Amino acid sequence: MVTIERDRAMPFLEDALNPDRAQAALRTVMPEVRRVMAARHKPGKRALIAYDLETARWGFTTTFMGIRSL
Repeated sequence: MVTIERDRAMPFLEDALNPDRAQAALRTVMPEVRRVMAARHKPGKRALIAYDLETARWGFTTTFMGIRSL
């Protein structure tokens, strides 16, 4: 995984990488968020984030979300 520093072109990236904020924002579509990691980051352009999730049906699983700058 990679380390991401503050990206002015992507101010929402900080929220996307915070497990508590991600859980609150995605509550209706994501089960329990256990861990959040940055998989890739192209500063000012895009990022790929890995979410480790826990579900009642499948147990632990990982899903990826790609985000782009505005």
